[in-house]
Amino acid sequence: MNTVPDQDKKTRFMLFIKIVSYLYLGIIIFAFTPFTHNLDTIKTAALFIVGPLLLFLYIVNSACGLMRLLPKYPLIIIIAYILMLFLSTVFAGKTYSWAGWIALMQNLACLGGFFIFFGLLHTKRNLSRAIFSFILMAFATCAFGLFHHLGGFGVLYKILYPGMKNPETSLAVLLQTFIASRGCMMGTFLHSGIFAYFLLMTIPIALFYMVSPNKRGLRIFTSVAILLMFVCLIFALQGEVYPLKFTSSRAIIRKGGWKMFLHGPLDDDWHEKEGSYPLNLRTILIGCGPGSFGIIFPRYRSPDYADYNMSHVTLSAHNRYLDLLCETGILGFACYMGFIFIFFAMGIKRLRESKDKKMRLIICGFLSGVFVICVYDFFKQSAQWESFGASFWIILGIGFGVFEIARENRPTPVAVSTYEKTTLAILCFSAIILSIISGIYGIRYWEGEIHYNNGLSQSKRGESYKDEIRRLDKYNPEDGDDKDKVLKKIEDWEKIAERHYQSAILEFQKSIRRNPTYLSAYYKLGHVYGAVGDHENALKTYLELQKFSPDYAEVHFNLGVVYSTLAENAQDRSAAADNMKKSLKELKIAARLSNNENIQNLYRRKIEESKKYF
Repeated sequence: MNTVPDQDKKTRFMLFIKIVSYLYLGIIIFAFTPFTHNLDTIKTAALFIVGPLLLFLYIVNSACGLMRLLPKYPLIIIIAYILMLFLSTVFAGKTYSWAGWIALMQNLACLGGFFIFFGLLHTKRNLSRAIFSFILMAFATCAFGLFHHLGGFGVLYKILYPGMKNPETSLAVLLQTFIASRGCMMGTFLHSGIFAYFLLMTIPIALFYMVSPNKRGLRIFTSVAILLMFVCLIFALQGEVYPLKFTSSRAIIRKGGWKMFLHGPLDDDWHEKEGSYPLNLRTILIGCGPGSFGIIFPRYRSPDYADYNMSHVTLSAHNRYLDLLCETGILGFACYMGFIFIFFAMGIKRLRESKDKKMRLIICGFLSGVFVICVYDFFKQSAQWESFGASFWIILGIGFGVFEIARENRPTPVAVSTYEKTTLAILCFSAIILSIISGIYGIRYWEGEIHYNNGLSQSKRGESYKDEIRRLDKYNPEDGDDKDKVLKKIEDWEKIAERHYQSAILEFQKSIRRNPTYLSAYYKLGHVYGAVGDHENALKTYLELQKFSPDYAEVHFNLGVVYSTLAENAQDRSAAADNMKKSLKELKIAARLSNNENIQNLYRRKIEESKKYF
């Protein structure tokens, strides 16, 4: 008697899941926020808040028989991959484990999108809707990006705020952000290479999908979307010199990346040592820990790294596979590559078996899209960015759904066994814990980012007043009323600059309290402390930052400068000498980590100055 109402409840529940899933996809691909200068912030927060929730919903629906379980072999290999990430994080060591836990949570959050989109695909109609939604969002993003690239937001800003200087409304801040990022091409992505990653993945899927639908209007729309994507891809690739990027990738391998894989983290006195290091079997097998590349690599980086277009903040190897080897070792790398191999093996098998021409075209599209990304990953590590890692896993999930729909003579679904229900119940409980922890992190990350960007705005205002004061100092007439006016203006602007700097300090402190691993907030806070002459707090801030990122060249440089200032201001000779020794040590490490000419010159100059202390 209750069959129909129960069926209605199940239908409504599935509709709710679809709405949540597609809203999540839209946020990951397209959404932005007026509250920060970094438009990817909301994507990261959405990933950590919604991703584990989707994983939980998939497990619940699988236990209820509403969604199919992932085929055995990819499920086993993906569980093995997560276990390897966990082991690598546990054994990474205290200095690097914080990055590993965040990276592990990120991968689990990405799997929420993977599993839920796989589970939603039961029929060809569901599949068509999923692919069309992806193409629709790509079309909207490209249209938005072209409007942005052609200066549309600059025109809109002039229309809405004619003659106004720096209005502080949320809409004005958002428009200013778009205008400032115009050189990066795509407004919501703000990075030409990363946007190319998304387009290269989506275009093959759209091309093969274009010839599959029967509706003429759908074909025309898909054709227009593909044309826009190609136009945007050309713009996006203009900022990427790929031979140079590939050179950077090879340089990273030669200039330290391969050594990091073989030897792992070094002792704290690494800068005093020269020559070869012993092999580290543990890190070869399970890696240095997820997310650790940018933290450990500077210790191995050759001093001439900048000659190869390598940033002083090298967050990745510009090579997905080297990253995996260094961070997860041979075992983690094997699990990831095994999963990709299974994807292609199942896809090719379904391609050969299927007699449905449309399904074969769609399968070709997904195989092509994933293959392009696998090649692209040799010289670009876009998967480390949360929004693109999530979209790539969603594509993989839809791809496995395509393979299941394409199966000929699919077996009739059977009820979930007691053993499977018990296992799913345990996983469901774990997913609840994961969702709570990840959701709290996502909220705190979001709040920390808001405070960080508020602090950034305040510090920039303080710096602008300091620049004006320096300009007036050069003018400074010798006598008369003009001199009094200039001195009064300098005094007033000093107070205004100080007020902005103090506001920035409060905002950066709030950001760190909400997200204690926010490296940029520490760095900016130390910089502002230095600007107001509070060298003691600047020193404390940089030392705290070193706990999370011990070998960031700029931090060692700033520590050297702070210790040198403390030496100059010290009243006691022994304290001055002690601070100068610390300054020389930090500057030596900075000079070892960087071939920046200013750092090298300052180190030489401080060596000469230190003679008066010893």
